[in-house]
Amino acid sequence: MGMTTESLLRVATARRWVAEKSGRARRERHHIAAGEIAETLGVTTSAVLTWEKGKSQPRGPVAERWVRLIEDLDAQAEKV
Repeated sequence: MGMTTESLLRVATARRWVAEKSGRARRERHHIAAGEIAETLGVTTSAVLTWEKGKSQPRGPVAERWVRLIEDLDAQAEKV
């Protein structure tokens, strides 16, 4: 069984954010620490910081969860 279209789109979004080095700005606009993102995703703070610097990228389910988390934060902020 392969990846769903929705999953693939989220992974592609994560890769784009890494290439653009836009993850940090996306996180910081919600006043969330890298350590909080890391804890939520079950990865190290160092991993999150390397994604944000464009030095590595999350893979598979972690990439999906990272994008979904930021998208959920964005949606919550729009409601306020």
